[in-house]
Amino acid sequence: MIKKKIMHKALQLKLIGILCFFAQAAHGQVGQNNDDRPITADERVFKLIDLNYVGLEEVKAALSKKDMPTAKNEYLKFRRGDSKTYWPVNKTDKESLNINIAALDSIRNHFIYDNVSAHPYVNYWVNMGADFNWSHNPLKSTDPNFSKEWSWVVVSRMKFLNQLADGYIKTGDDKYGKSVLSFLYDFRKKISPSISSRTNRELMWRGLDVAIRVSSLVNSYYAIKDMEGFKAEDQLLFAELAYDHGNRLSSILTGDTTRTGNHVTTESYGLFVIGTLFPELKDAEAWRNQAMKRFKKEIDRVVPPDGLQAELSPSYHYGVVAPYHGFYEVASKNNINLPNGFLDRLKDMYRAPVMIMDQNGGLVPTNDSSPRDVRKLSKRGLDLGEDSLLLWAASGGKKGTAPATSTSLPYAGFYTMRSGWKPNDLFLFFRGGPDGIGHAEQDMLQVVLRAWGKTLLFDPGKYSYDQSDWRRFSINTPAHNTVIVDGKWQNREKVIPEKYLPTGNPWFVSPFFDYVSATYSAGYETNIYDPTKTYRPQKWKGDRDTTVSHTRKVIYLKPHYTLVVDELNGSGKHTFDAHFHIDAPKAALHPTTQHVVSERTDSVQIALYPLEKQNLKTEIIQGQKEPLLGWMPIEHRAIPTVRFRKYQSAPATFATLMYPFKGNQPKVDTKEFVKKDGFWSQSIVTETDEIEVLVSKGSLAKQITFTSKLAGRSSANAGGLVIRKTNGQKNIALGGWNLSGYSDSQIAFESSVPTTINLIEKTGFITMGNLGDQSVDITFSVPFKKVITLKSGEWMDISGRGQKIVAAPKIFQRFE
Repeated sequence: MIKKKIMHKALQLKLIGILCFFAQAAHGQVGQNNDDRPITADERVFKLIDLNYVGLEEVKAALSKKDMPTAKNEYLKFRRGDSKTYWPVNKTDKESLNINIAALDSIRNHFIYDNVSAHPYVNYWVNMGADFNWSHNPLKSTDPNFSKEWSWVVVSRMKFLNQLADGYIKTGDDKYGKSVLSFLYDFRKKISPSISSRTNRELMWRGLDVAIRVSSLVNSYYAIKDMEGFKAEDQLLFAELAYDHGNRLSSILTGDTTRTGNHVTTESYGLFVIGTLFPELKDAEAWRNQAMKRFKKEIDRVVPPDGLQAELSPSYHYGVVAPYHGFYEVASKNNINLPNGFLDRLKDMYRAPVMIMDQNGGLVPTNDSSPRDVRKLSKRGLDLGEDSLLLWAASGGKKGTAPATSTSLPYAGFYTMRSGWKPNDLFLFFRGGPDGIGHAEQDMLQVVLRAWGKTLLFDPGKYSYDQSDWRRFSINTPAHNTVIVDGKWQNREKVIPEKYLPTGNPWFVSPFFDYVSATYSAGYETNIYDPTKTYRPQKWKGDRDTTVSHTRKVIYLKPHYTLVVDELNGSGKHTFDAHFHIDAPKAALHPTTQHVVSERTDSVQIALYPLEKQNLKTEIIQGQKEPLLGWMPIEHRAIPTVRFRKYQSAPATFATLMYPFKGNQPKVDTKEFVKKDGFWSQSIVTETDEIEVLVSKGSLAKQITFTSKLAGRSSANAGGLVIRKTNGQKNIALGGWNLSGYSDSQIAFESSVPTTINLIEKTGFITMGNLGDQSVDITFSVPFKKVITLKSGEWMDISGRGQKIVAAPKIFQRFE
């Protein structure tokens, strides 16, 4: 398939080359037809420049004599040598530049290609016309796949200029540099802010794209300004374009000081670059100061203490890190002091993705996110200075200090649970926080699961910003692993808080299990497709139903099993649907037990076992077109979506055991073992483990007395308990969260404050660990009477004769 695509693209380039020959005959070689310059008088450009700037003395003297040719030449001389501004253009390591001559010739002849987007807008070279049409879109506005992103991302940002600049640096052939100039003269002639049509202003002068285009402009400028064919008129062209871009960005940032997010950050960077690299412009210092103040305001405003930018989109997070890092580089290289605290905050932003990445450096693509390699990007973070966490990520774990195996970003509400940091270890992601201030998707409480380097339950990721029903589906609740109610979807309105606070979700990590829970209570609403809207082609209809809230409790029973308990509380009779999207060509439903097993083409599979079967109907939906369900949207690939459905009065409960495995399907037996109001229970028996789980319904710890097959007659005051015995082990392992007391026939104790406890009952002594966040006093009454103090994270062997601090035990098999 890959070879076919390469051959197809090569053939397309050859055909374009033939067309280019005739195009050149029609309108002349690109880069040579600049006879109509300058459109704007030279005097206007020099009025934009502070002639008292150090180094411009000869320019000022020539202008005073009305000697325009000398003034222009002296200005070019100043820019080539005396301006002493720095921009990182690679002119020395030509071997590292990869260029495609056929592609460069196509660009020179007005064919451009979307090599910017992760999923290209169109997969072919687009002819922009002999007289380059800056507003041309290859798709009609009535096409569902139509989007202005083509004009904004591919055309307006002018990334193709960077390719031409690399072509000049690599080959030394002036024709590539002259093509850069040809495009820019044409742009100035047609798209100058003062003369642009309304359409061109909308498509070519949007703030975000102007800011990104600044990098294309200055990169091209610093690549070709020493070119033999670069003339004094060309220098004035760049000065004028620099001013137009700086003025536009300054105006946008001044116009609405309440705006925030990745657009503002990028606009501030573009303005800072212009103000720094063209310091002779009269407004340059004011622009630098404006940009720096806005930068500092933004990083304080939209980067909470956990370091993840508040749009909560991992790839857009890096999209914001890039201009912040660029600001650091440009300021440092041009001897401009950074704002106090800026560097520390930028380091926090590099650390945050490490805390939520999988074992191979990947991220869950929530909130319009695209794939990113955290390990590679962490290397760039090390440019800021030493950091043991970034060093660990960048080195693939060979150096530095690893984070814990299960980690969270408490302000984002992102929780990641892992069996370890080996490439094949299990990775579980849970989203239980705010929706984000931009690029928000209606996917609260979703889970994503990967194992053996394979994604088994997926997030659909970013879909093109078009006006299709695919786009609407991919950003909303039914495309994610969470619950919908009566066919209605989650609908949280955008909120930019005055102050960011941690979610406060219960989050307990221990060697035996991890536990997290969160609640969605913002309501469910009918969503209708609206093909007239790009980016969010939808409208909300009717009243939002807030009679139902959804609490999801996730218990990761290390290293193989995950329990997901969904509590739907409220009033009235409803249809509740819990979706799980499996990345596989098909899956099998076992009617008797209603469990589902994936049928992937490799050896890695996942089984989903429903544990609350009253009123339950299980279906596999695959490739359904109306409404869309059972798809990997961006690929238009049909996949099995498991739909657990209940039609009943609230409250309702779903409970799902997620079990990834390799090879033959493992045997699993489950049953309720305690019938008590206020508690959910399940006994789970596999080929390797016998596990009993008790979970308090609601959010509060409760007292319960019960009979355990493993521990006998027992009593506890807890939010939840896990009692477990692994084959080949004599001893019982027990853990609880929000635990303040426990007793069975072998042990009885109370804790001074509720905490997370793990313990192993052994003959003559107990191994106990305090996994809470504070020290506790444990008072034993059985099998001995004593009080011991356990610090946070501390483990002890405890007996009637004394106690000693020990390492955390390893009693469960590795994930293999």
